[in-house]
Amino acid sequence: MAETVMSLMRRGAITCTLNTSVREVAQIMVVNRIRYCVVVNQSHEVVGIISARSILKAFGKDLDQTKAKDILLPYTITITPNTPLET
Repeated sequence: MAETVMSLMRRGAITCTLNTSVREVAQIMVVNRIRYCVVVNQSHEVVGIISARSILKAFGKDLDQTKAKDILLPYTITITPNTPLET
Protein backbone atom coordinates (compact mmCIF):
# COMPACT_ATOMS: atom_id res chain seq x y z
CA MET A 1 0.00 0.00 0.00
CA ALA A 2 1.31 3.46 -0.94
CA GLU A 3 2.23 5.94 1.77
CA THR A 4 -0.25 8.82 2.04
CA VAL A 5 -0.15 12.46 3.08
CA MET A 6 -1.67 11.44 6.42
CA SER A 7 1.64 9.88 7.45
CA LEU A 8 3.25 13.34 7.35
CA MET A 9 0.42 15.31 8.95
CA ARG A 10 0.52 16.70 12.47
CA ARG A 11 -2.24 18.11 14.64
CA GLY A 12 -2.13 21.54 16.20
CA ALA A 13 -0.99 23.82 13.41
CA ILE A 14 0.24 27.17 14.68
CA THR A 15 -1.95 29.94 13.27
CA CYS A 16 -2.32 33.69 13.14
CA THR A 17 -5.05 35.95 11.78
CA LEU A 18 -5.02 38.21 8.75
CA ASN A 19 -4.53 41.24 11.00
CA THR A 20 -1.69 39.87 13.13
CA SER A 21 1.35 42.15 12.81
CA VAL A 22 4.42 40.75 11.08
CA ARG A 23 6.39 41.36 14.28
CA GLU A 24 3.92 39.15 16.18
CA VAL A 25 4.07 36.46 13.50
CA ALA A 26 7.87 36.43 13.73
CA GLN A 27 7.64 36.07 17.52
CA ILE A 28 5.12 33.22 17.17
CA MET A 29 7.46 31.43 14.79
CA VAL A 30 10.51 31.86 17.05
CA VAL A 31 8.72 30.76 20.23
CA ASN A 32 7.25 27.69 18.52
CA ARG A 33 10.39 26.89 16.53
CA ILE A 34 8.51 26.75 13.24
CA ARG A 35 9.34 28.00 9.75
CA TYR A 36 5.76 28.54 8.59
CA CYS A 37 2.68 30.03 10.22
CA VAL A 38 -0.80 29.25 8.89
CA VAL A 39 -2.95 32.35 8.33
CA VAL A 40 -6.68 31.93 9.00
CA ASN A 41 -9.71 34.18 8.55
CA GLN A 42 -12.45 34.89 11.12
CA SER A 43 -14.12 31.56 10.23
CA HIS A 44 -10.83 29.74 10.93
CA GLU A 45 -10.45 28.83 7.25
CA VAL A 46 -6.91 28.68 5.89
CA VAL A 47 -6.21 31.63 3.59
CA GLY A 48 -2.45 31.27 3.27
CA ILE A 49 0.87 30.79 5.02
CA ILE A 50 3.72 32.99 6.09
CA SER A 51 7.22 31.61 5.79
CA ALA A 52 10.43 32.81 7.35
CA ARG A 53 11.34 34.01 3.87
CA SER A 54 8.13 36.06 3.68
CA ILE A 55 9.18 37.86 6.84
CA LEU A 56 12.65 38.54 5.44
CA LYS A 57 11.03 40.10 2.36
CA ALA A 58 9.22 42.52 4.70
CA PHE A 59 12.59 43.81 5.92
CA GLY A 60 12.60 47.60 5.94
CA LYS A 61 8.83 47.90 6.47
CA ASP A 62 7.24 48.82 9.78
CA LEU A 63 6.74 45.33 11.22
CA ASP A 64 4.11 46.57 13.67
CA GLN A 65 2.00 48.19 10.96
CA THR A 66 2.50 45.52 8.28
CA LYS A 67 -0.06 42.75 8.72
CA ALA A 68 -0.05 39.05 7.90
CA LYS A 69 -2.50 39.71 5.03
CA ASP A 70 0.13 41.97 3.42
CA ILE A 71 2.83 39.29 3.12
CA LEU A 72 1.06 35.90 3.14
CA LEU A 73 1.49 33.32 0.42
CA PRO A 74 -2.07 32.57 -0.77
CA TYR A 75 -3.52 29.14 -0.13
CA THR A 76 -4.08 27.54 -3.54
CA ILE A 77 -3.72 23.76 -3.32
CA THR A 78 -6.07 21.35 -1.59
CA ILE A 79 -5.37 17.67 -1.01
CA THR A 80 -6.88 15.05 1.23
CA PRO A 81 -5.12 12.99 3.90
CA ASN A 82 -5.58 9.93 1.67
CA THR A 83 -3.66 11.44 -1.26
CA PRO A 84 -0.68 9.19 -2.10
CA LEU A 85 2.76 10.76 -1.63
CA GLU A 86 3.78 9.38 -5.00
CA THR A 87 1.65 9.48 -8.12
